[in-house]
Amino acid sequence: SNMGAKNHAIIMPDASKDATLNSLVAAGFGAAGQRCMALSTAVFVGDSKL
Repeated sequence: SNMGAKNHAIIMPDASKDATLNSLVAAGFGAAGQRCMALSTAVFVGDSKL
């Protein structure tokens, strides 16, 4: 059976807001969460905000 994974995204303070949001949505929901590489955790570093 496929146990999946906990895949993380690291968001740095100088990240582009639009590009980051698009990438997070695509990584988390691009395959409706049905692939083992789907994003499950986002870590915001320093003063990063969306």
